[in-house]
Amino acid sequence: MIEITPAAQTPAPQSPESSNDPEKPLMITPEPGAPSMVSSSTLATPTRSVRWWIVAVAVLMVGLGLVYAYQQRQTQNAGQMVLDDSASPSGQQNQTTSTPSATATPAYNRQELLLTTQVDEKGDGSKVSYEHWLLNLAGGQKTKLDLPDSFVAYKHPDSPLVFFTKTTSENSIFVKNIVTEEVKEYQVITHPQADVNEGVTISDLKSIAPDGSLVIYSTFFSIPCPPVSVPPDFQGGFGPCMPDLDPSLPMGYYLYDVANKTNTYLGASVLVSTWDLAGQKLYFNDIDSNRGLKLLDLKTKQITIFDEAKTFGYGAYPVLGKNLILKIEGETGNAAGESSSVALSLTNLQTGDKQTIDSGRWADIQPFASVAPDESVFLYQRTKLDAQGRAIGSLHVYDFTTSETRRLTPDDSFYYSIHGYWSNAGTFITTRQFVGDGDRHTSLVQIRLSDGLITPIFEDVFRFTQN
Repeated sequence: MIEITPAAQTPAPQSPESSNDPEKPLMITPEPGAPSMVSSSTLATPTRSVRWWIVAVAVLMVGLGLVYAYQQRQTQNAGQMVLDDSASPSGQQNQTTSTPSATATPAYNRQELLLTTQVDEKGDGSKVSYEHWLLNLAGGQKTKLDLPDSFVAYKHPDSPLVFFTKTTSENSIFVKNIVTEEVKEYQVITHPQADVNEGVTISDLKSIAPDGSLVIYSTFFSIPCPPVSVPPDFQGGFGPCMPDLDPSLPMGYYLYDVANKTNTYLGASVLVSTWDLAGQKLYFNDIDSNRGLKLLDLKTKQITIFDEAKTFGYGAYPVLGKNLILKIEGETGNAAGESSSVALSLTNLQTGDKQTIDSGRWADIQPFASVAPDESVFLYQRTKLDAQGRAIGSLHVYDFTTSETRRLTPDDSFYYSIHGYWSNAGTFITTRQFVGDGDRHTSLVQIRLSDGLITPIFEDVFRFTQN
């Protein structure tokens, strides 16, 4: 058993989603509402002149009328689009900004999952559209979201903010507050060449900070391709065409600060590992050049290497409250002198002690993990091929207290995704895809860790927490 050394920093305060009771639904702490009206504790002594009393009442009624008119104006403005132009990637702020509403935002005291379904409009796959749904975890109600022309949309379950992109807008990210119905557009990046298209997308839910203050997006620059001549028997596609590379504006992943409208370049290909907003840090895996787990200081925007990758396959996740780092490392076995291998391990960041949790051949264990909100357990994924060469994905759980590992999902013809959401410390919600003979449909399921009970909660899901 590896010794757990408490982290030196003060643990982040527990969020509502960090309930330790696996059998109870998550309790949401309502956000503070609008300030209540305070009346005077003592009444003014009435004077003998009734005329002054009538004047005072008249003034009061006029004041209340103005307040009512102002609130009506604010209500009418709800749901309108507000363009919130971003700065250039260098971080300079544009002059056009949105003005926050003067009234307090109503409390969002519920837990709702956002998922996406695909609609085959012609029945032959030639034209598809996408619908986004909110699923209330407490009552099971399903509500369709109005997000026209949206392909990608994500939302943290305890937040009213929906982040999405549109097929009709190349370089913008949109944020909709589902309480006020207000939608803001952030033009996050603009290429200096007028003919360049800036393709922007959000890869997964983890790319959005839990409080909605930061979002990581990827961008791809393209230009119209010139006319070309191809042989009549040519088969295949052509394009896209790319502009000349600009070292000051590389393609890849950027961190966008919503309030300050600034960009920070992270790398050509990255995966978010852990948000530590209390410590003002972001941990992410660089899976391109200079591979490893990197640390971004959210105040200074400085990037340092937290753990250097020593293998081709690599994924790392810090367990901050226990001062541990969870790593999946592997080699394909294709290079001379290499053997096909993968290992899942825990390393004590203070002592350097390392414990191997599981191992196998290349791709037996996928380079992803999901740590419970209270850091009591973590999940990881093993894969194998069935007789027809189809991938079967199973989830396994490791207990930090007992140092025991067990299989969580059954050995069946389903691919269970490691990319999901913890509704509490004992319940994991994710997707499973049927990969046997017949329709390869995908369902949203709830998995109870105590006994492995799996409950389907939504059918025919196209996307849940990742692209």
